[in-house]
Amino acid sequence: MLVVDTDESNLGLHKMLGLTSPATTLMGCLGGKPAVREKLLTSLQKKGDENTGFFADGLNLASLPPECTGGEWPLRFLRIGKIERSMEGCACPMGAVARSFLKQLRVDQDE
Repeated sequence: MLVVDTDESNLGLHKMLGLTSPATTLMGCLGGKPAVREKLLTSLQKKGDENTGFFADGLNLASLPPECTGGEWPLRFLRIGKIERSMEGCACPMGAVARSFLKQLRVDQDE
């Protein structure tokens, strides 16, 4: 099972579940907030939507970067992104990454 933390402001979900925190967020694996924001803005300007192609076709649990997941199978934890300091800015890029990830992730019947 994969627990996906899409709450950009709460840093404690992994602790409530008794899991280890991932080394980085999924947004961090995609180049960080500036890279995601740039890709999102480019997509909105060219296509008028958020379909940025953050993830390659065939996104599944086995293809997730290990530095982005915490815990041990059968229970893993993935953070989309976090606002860690005040005045850090908009959480919109995190929402776009979360929507794209959840739309593209494919799981097998037993996952």
